[in-house]
Amino acid sequence: MFKKLLSFVKGYRILSILTPILVFVDAIIEIRLPKLMGNIVNMLYTVDANNKHELNMKLLQMLGFCFLTLVIGYIASRCSAISSMGFGANLRRALFNKVQDLSFENIDKIKISSLITRMTSDANMIQSMFSSALVTFVKGPYILILALVEAIRISSKLSGIFYVIVPTIIIVLVAMGFILVPLFKEMLEKTDKFNGVIRGNINGIRVVKSFVREDHEKEKFEEINTSLAKANIRAQRMVLMLSPSLMIIIYACMVLTLYRGSKLILFEPESGLTIGELSAFTSYISQVISSLMTVLMAFMTIVM
Repeated sequence: MFKKLLSFVKGYRILSILTPILVFVDAIIEIRLPKLMGNIVNMLYTVDANNKHELNMKLLQMLGFCFLTLVIGYIASRCSAISSMGFGANLRRALFNKVQDLSFENIDKIKISSLITRMTSDANMIQSMFSSALVTFVKGPYILILALVEAIRISSKLSGIFYVIVPTIIIVLVAMGFILVPLFKEMLEKTDKFNGVIRGNINGIRVVKSFVREDHEKEKFEEINTSLAKANIRAQRMVLMLSPSLMIIIYACMVLTLYRGSKLILFEPESGLTIGELSAFTSYISQVISSLMTVLMAFMTIVM
């Protein structure tokens, strides 16, 4: 299936290859920023005439890296948007041509409303998956692994938090996925029925008016429209619960890290942990958790 989908990249191959390369470069720079920030924080506590010039150079270097990630991120996003839109256009064209080639027997078996859904919402979801694949599956795993390595290198004692936080996030997202997939399936099935009702009304508008069936058709539309709205609300309610649940886990992780790190700095100086390293460690925690969530959410998109 993936081999078949990749054939729709035709005409946008250069941009599709350039996007992961730019994302990879952006990820390399992003990994360097927390360590550079930690060095700046450490220098601020010992700033004097001797290292003031070095501090200024570090600040300029960090500003340069930030500006560079902004430019590279913009170019990568633009390339990703153009290539994914082209991919979606090729996919919809192929779907349309396939429908034209179907036999009358197949056309009688397949609901027209279902074909409309495949051409619109399903094609858009696959297009979104392709866009995520160009960015997420390059940047996410790379930042996840390197940020984790850098965090462990800074402090092995503080890194123990990852043994709790990472499995917790995976369990929450997988459990949410098992709940969300049936809800989205129900929503798509109701979308099929909704498109069928709309198509029937438009095609048979003269018959409806001739037999004065407007009120009946309005009631039928209201029923399927309300049903679709309720299915959407159920699915979106679960999606909205996901974000605060993960944010609670992230901030709890931050609080525990700062508490444990402060104790190491104040009462266990032999650990060698500095304030700058603690600051860098918290940044790496954010990178690890955000990249992990992004990758898992992308996997959920593929499943859908």
